Amino acid sequence: MKIYCTLIALIASLGFQAATFAAFVEPQSWTRGDGGTTYQEWGVFDAYPTDNTPDVGDINPNGTASLTENTGTAFTTSSGNIYGPGGATEFTVTIPEADVPTPQHDITAVVQFSTLGTELDYTSVLLNGLAPVDTAEIDRVALGGFGGSQIDTWMLFNVPYADFGDGVAGVEDLTLEFTASGAHMSLAALSIDTAIRPFGFYAEPNPVPEPTSIALCALIGAGGLVVAARRRFDLNANV
Repeated sequence: MKIYCTLIALIASLGFQAATFAAFVEPQSWTRGDGGTTYQEWGVFDAYPTDNTPDVGDINPNGTASLTENTGTAFTTSSGNIYGPGGATEFTVTIPEADVPTPQHDITAVVQFSTLGTELDYTSVLLNGLAPVDTAEIDRVALGGFGGSQIDTWMLFNVPYADFGDGVAGVEDLTLEFTASGAHMSLAALSIDTAIRPFGFYAEPNPVPEPTSIALCALIGAGGLVVAARRRFDLNANV
């Protein structure tokens, strides 16, 4: 019974912390909504295994992005995370994208994750089979207890014509793939920005977290721990 209560406490802790303080940044090299750009962001996952409703932002004239968890062993928490208690979750995201018109056009993409508990397997994150060319950790907040850490990660991808375009007008899908490094990862938020540019990639700067943002994250995280601890106490009291 105590083991069961411990598992419930873990789920409650990870669920409560969902996307409360994701420190995502906007692209600096282009403006969301510009021609040739797309933007899709989930802060709440309300369907499983496939969620095709980016709730925070959805600016994509080519269609709507779709996220699918492939193992079928996870579930959505009450706070809108996708949590995998029994093993490493595996995700595929398709992003409708206008086909790049000539070999001189390339795609720059900024992908941002907010996870709780177990971390991502960062080597598994691929966009059209390509690894990121730059990575930054925007925030890391220790959750304490069974919760591990909340981590916000920024990744920059360059997708050349050879790995996407075929010269035929229309819409194709960019494919993002990523996997947890083990059981108990809770995916809290995901953001994807893309931009097509002729004659090279955007020189998107690596973001640096602001000290005030870090302090605020720590404060909110501490408040969440109090609630999670109270939930654990109440559960154990009822054993």
